[in-house]
Amino acid sequence: RFSSGNKYEGFWNFGKLSGEARKFCHNKDYYIGEFVNGQSNGYGKYYHSDGTIYEGNWLNDYPHGKGKENFNDGSKFVGIFENGHKKKGKFTWIDGSFYDGEIKNNYFEGYGKFKWKEGRIYEGFWKNGKMNGKGSMIYIDGAKYEGEFIDGKRHGKGDYYWNENKYYKGNWVKGKQEGEGYYYNNGKGILGVWKDGKMKHCLFQEINNELLNSKINEEKPVPSSEKYAKTMSCKNDCYYDSINISTNLSNNSMRDFKKNNSNSNNTTTKKYQYNKIENKKKAKNNN
Repeated sequence: RFSSGNKYEGFWNFGKLSGEARKFCHNKDYYIGEFVNGQSNGYGKYYHSDGTIYEGNWLNDYPHGKGKENFNDGSKFVGIFENGHKKKGKFTWIDGSFYDGEIKNNYFEGYGKFKWKEGRIYEGFWKNGKMNGKGSMIYIDGAKYEGEFIDGKRHGKGDYYWNENKYYKGNWVKGKQEGEGYYYNNGKGILGVWKDGKMKHCLFQEINNELLNSKINEEKPVPSSEKYAKTMSCKNDCYYDSINISTNLSNNSMRDFKKNNSNSNNTTTKKYQYNKIENKKKAKNNN
């Protein structure tokens, strides 16, 4: 037993643990596995006092390489570690939700796929635990959004499809249509200027690819071009279906990790301080 309160059992070589050994920590954590030069190296299992178990490869007292963690709430992680930090892998929760992708600084970051328990699926880029960048969301009613996200919300250019005969293509701000956008529904379409999810000004309208209230050349450009906005107009009563597609992107913060683990007491050795996810999954609605 050492002054730190830790206790060691195993083979020693020149005063250092070597080969198969056990380490019992003062905080009731313990490690069983391989040691080289007194450090955890090779394959081993670490048992936390809260019930969390890490099993996998180690390098100089850090989880490194392939490994898995089982948590006391039934959730688990299987993936790749680097110097004690999760880099890429799959989290699975007992409610059926999962995340499979890249991780940085204990947050979902990079490319990844998340499935919510109710069936929604997002696949695309993440930053600081939120959907950021290009991605796609499939909703439980079959609708689909493809485009840009910022802080978990539709923001930037994006296309929303109810089905192949009904869609919106255009600009988004904080989850709602805003700016120029084209709305199409069963052969009828309008290009308009949107604000807070509603069309405020109609630039042109068409039915079955025939423009109304204006004449154009036989060769028609894509309806969202600037030429249409500058040269075409339509009556105030132009065709427009009331739309409300500000579908909640609940639980998109995905902060299933501790923000900062600097206060964590889960320390195995003087070096082993790798990140753990919370035992309870926190889900917040950001829209």
